[in-house]
Amino acid sequence: MKSVRTVSVLLDDLDRPFYRHTPYQHLHDWLKALPADLQLYAVLSGTSDAQPVALYEREDGEQYLHPLYTQEAYHNWRQVMPYLVPLSRTSPFLDWVARTEVQDWGWLCSSPLPSRELIPHLAGLTQALTEEGKAVFFRYWDGHFFRMILRLLQHDGHFLLPPVAQYWINSTVFTFQPDRYRRPRPSPWWTIPAQVMRGLEQEDPGPVVSNMIKYLQEQQTRLYYSVPLPVLEAKVNSFYSQWRLHHGCDDGERLLNGLCQYLYEDMQI
Repeated sequence: MKSVRTVSVLLDDLDRPFYRHTPYQHLHDWLKALPADLQLYAVLSGTSDAQPVALYEREDGEQYLHPLYTQEAYHNWRQVMPYLVPLSRTSPFLDWVARTEVQDWGWLCSSPLPSRELIPHLAGLTQALTEEGKAVFFRYWDGHFFRMILRLLQHDGHFLLPPVAQYWINSTVFTFQPDRYRRPRPSPWWTIPAQVMRGLEQEDPGPVVSNMIKYLQEQQTRLYYSVPLPVLEAKVNSFYSQWRLHHGCDDGERLLNGLCQYLYEDMQI
């Protein structure tokens, strides 16, 4: 006979969305197992140094690239625009995805919805809310970042994009029960949970990057206002990735001096 605690846990599990996390699966094995009634998509980062948008156009280019910054305030931000593109399961672009070691190019997913119905759900993640209610740009199109988010959320990851059945992100597979009837919500609607923020602070450079952006806003206004904020964030992220490779631990003053020098040279101010 099951204990009261065991029954309670089982009932709690029944209330949760279906969720499965596969730490490693080769892309082509995943594609073979993908149900035929689901459409395959790629979400492509507009800020990755690998330039996945240009790579897709060169390797495949058969399908229209749907821009995902659909709000009027951001729709001209072509330099940093993420895109959604439907893929055939034999797309030559998938060969590049299978062999690349780049972590931030984007990710693949499957859904029962057509592009026009999936796009509003993705656009709804343009920004997210902190627990203090501040709207911040949400890098869902960055595979390295979004994989951490889904891993930290577990079952609750279903609510970010309800119509998505599976994600393939840097060889990690997340499986959910898709809800094709859930209505999209306008951005920003999702509040980042405290436990997710704590997890990101341990694994992700985002908090350090945010502090560098704040420093530029308060102390280096010429640099801060030289380009749109998403462009600046992409440049600071790129700088910090290189800095960590060469310098390891963070040295506050040296880090900020290096950042300013990098930006002045990069933007030729």
